[in-house]
Amino acid sequence: MTNEETIKIAGPFILEGVLNRGIKNRGIIIAHPHPLYGGDMNNPVVKTIARTFAAAGCTTLRFNFRGTGNSQGEFADGEGEIDDLLAAREHLSAAGIKDITLAGYSFGAWVIVNAAAAGKLNNEPLIFISPPAAMLPFAKTLKLPHLK
Repeated sequence: MTNEETIKIAGPFILEGVLNRGIKNRGIIIAHPHPLYGGDMNNPVVKTIARTFAAAGCTTLRFNFRGTGNSQGEFADGEGEIDDLLAAREHLSAAGIKDITLAGYSFGAWVIVNAAAAGKLNNEPLIFISPPAAMLPFAKTLKLPHLK
């Protein structure tokens, strides 16, 4: 991914991200696994997702949740991380990308599910990779009538 640039994402905290500008007006934001278990935006699965979508011409944005890597703040039990996800979405939208998909791996999938259940998403396409259903409380959030 030769077009990668390290960026700062404004939100409740300044977040570290890596943006790869594509040739299409389509973007994907990739949320990483649980930071307390070593998850970050450089996770091999996260990087593979970004590389795959970049090869298809999409703009990709992977970022570190608060308190991870060079992102400011502290881990917030998944609640504050929803705000981080929304800040990443706003950053990509402000860059002119309007067709945005949200992808989450493990904990990142859980954050996206919770954002959707709280009504904070705009009906974006969602991709969940290995959601941690056995570790985190999905039961209350999986009641999403529009989820197929």
